[in-house]
Amino acid sequence: MIAVVNASPLIFLGKIGALHLLPKLFDKIVTTERIKIEVLRKESAPEKIMLDQAFSTWLHIEMAHNTHLEKKISEFAIQQGEISILVLAFELQKKEKTPVAIIDDRAAREIARTMGLTVTGTIGIILRSVKETHISKPEGTRYLNKLSQETDFRMSIPLYTRLLSEIENL
Repeated sequence: MIAVVNASPLIFLGKIGALHLLPKLFDKIVTTERIKIEVLRKESAPEKIMLDQAFSTWLHIEMAHNTHLEKKISEFAIQQGEISILVLAFELQKKEKTPVAIIDDRAAREIARTMGLTVTGTIGIILRSVKETHISKPEGTRYLNKLSQETDFRMSIPLYTRLLSEIENL
């Protein structure tokens, strides 16, 4: 299965030390040049070393070509990086490669769903990693705690509580 990953999941998974989960879950992970520039622009970011390593090993750059679709999606209030990911995922889907779009932004996720794309995000990667036993339940809880306490990832208390319970019940 192919994953098309946006900037925020790369950054957040890097910040919590969970970037290594992506190649465990997917056969191929791709992103766009626009996302690469976005995630590597902060030289002092602690996750930069992990991101550099990912780009040099398992994280591949692919280019989206459908400028008509890009123009159409740009009418919505989402960032250019997210647009590039949605167009690339849509193009891959048309080639029967069944991609998963990994996006955290709510509006971009809704657009992806209306395009018929399968969507997950940073939290979904953690949950799936526990479910598929790539990490233990305590590790999943630790990653979730780090995400909520050590980053600026936005998550409500009811969602956080539900996720802890969900991990425990996997």
